[in-house]
Amino acid sequence: MKYILFLLLFAIHFSIFTLCDAQEKQVQARIDSLLAQLPKASEDTNKVNLLVDLSKTYTYTDPNESIKKGKQALALAQELNWKKGVAKAYNTLGNTYFKKADFSKALDFFFN
Repeated sequence: MKYILFLLLFAIHFSIFTLCDAQEKQVQARIDSLLAQLPKASEDTNKVNLLVDLSKTYTYTDPNESIKKGKQALALAQELNWKKGVAKAYNTLGNTYFKKADFSKALDFFFN
């Protein structure tokens, strides 16, 4: 009985690590795809959306890069005077700071 329980726990443990590895590869593939599009993007609302998407994708894997891309999106949206893009960038930045447990900075972006 202990042997079966051990095998079952080992199988569950192995499955979890396999799923996590597959998810990491998907996230990295998405980042690579978005980064490949970035140099081709013109300075318009589509680039703001691309930067926001990159920022969201980086949130869990590299929060500092997420903040960098979020600030780029915010600057471009403000330059374009695109209020919806500004809101998207603020939201993404607030969420990233929240996930980093930097609550004072998160609140700055949520209530700005």
